[in-house]
Order: sequence, then structure tokens, then C-alpha cells
Amino acid sequence: MPPIDIATVPEREIWPGYHARPIHGDALSLMRVRIEAGAPLPRHQHHHEQATTVLTGRLRLVVNGETVELGPGMTAFIPANMPHEGIALEATDVLDVFTPVREDFR
Repeated sequence: MPPIDIATVPEREIWPGYHARPIHGDALSLMRVRIEAGAPLPRHQHHHEQATTVLTGRLRLVVNGETVELGPGMTAFIPANMPHEGIALEATDVLDVFTPVREDFR
């Protein structure tokens, strides 16, 4: 597979205030997500394991009832089928990795 410049991937709003650039391999999906300050991430769960790394900004996540705040360079792992929600405490950019592939974001 040739290299992909994620900056050239069209951005789309996946939830209000969450603007993603998804790319997909055979076994995982990667998304650069630009989050507007104050944008809430509704409580949800999915069958994918997820790793969220904050690139810039601050993100508060609640994973299975436990609250964590992430800043630049911090990563949270979210197990498959685990309820989670969050809010961007300021304008935030994250890199999300999911396995298996997020077919719903293709």
C-alpha cells in the first residue's frame, strides 16, 4: 500500500464538533480528529478496541465510569465494547486507532 498524506484525506463531521480524516488498512483504522472546544462526545460503545492519543489540546474521557484528562502526548486505551464518552476542554487534535477496521467510517 502506498503512503498516505492524511492532510489530503477529506475531513468529515462524525459527531457535532468532531471532524475526522479516516484512513484504513486491512486490520485497523486510523483517524486524525479535529475537535472543537467544548464539543461533547456522546456516551457510546463499539466492538473495536481503540487507542486515543492527544496531539494538541485537552480531552476529558470517561471510560467505564472512570474519568481521565489527557493532554498532548497522552494516550488512553478503550477496550472493545466498553462504554465511553468525553468532552474537549479546548480545541483539540487527536489520533484515534481502531481495530478491527471501522467499516462505518469507510
